Amino acid sequence: MIIRMKQLTKLIGLSQPTIFRLRQRGDFPEPVKLSPGAKGYLLSDIESWLKHRTAKKTLSEVHTRGDDHVC
Repeated sequence: MIIRMKQLTKLIGLSQPTIFRLRQRGDFPEPVKLSPGAKGYLLSDIESWLKHRTAKKTLSEVHTRGDDHVC
């Protein structure tokens, strides 16, 4: 499924400028070209990005607390 920018900002809670900055840094999926003037994002790419971000946050919280192991 492909989602457009308006749907994307509502889905992930980030503004268009923030998404653009993340893309410029290579920290966000690239859109796919739908036509000469239209782009969209694969929902599967966005879902993977969200899972990755959540996993990174969880790991950093473990290290911040000083936990050396995961049960």
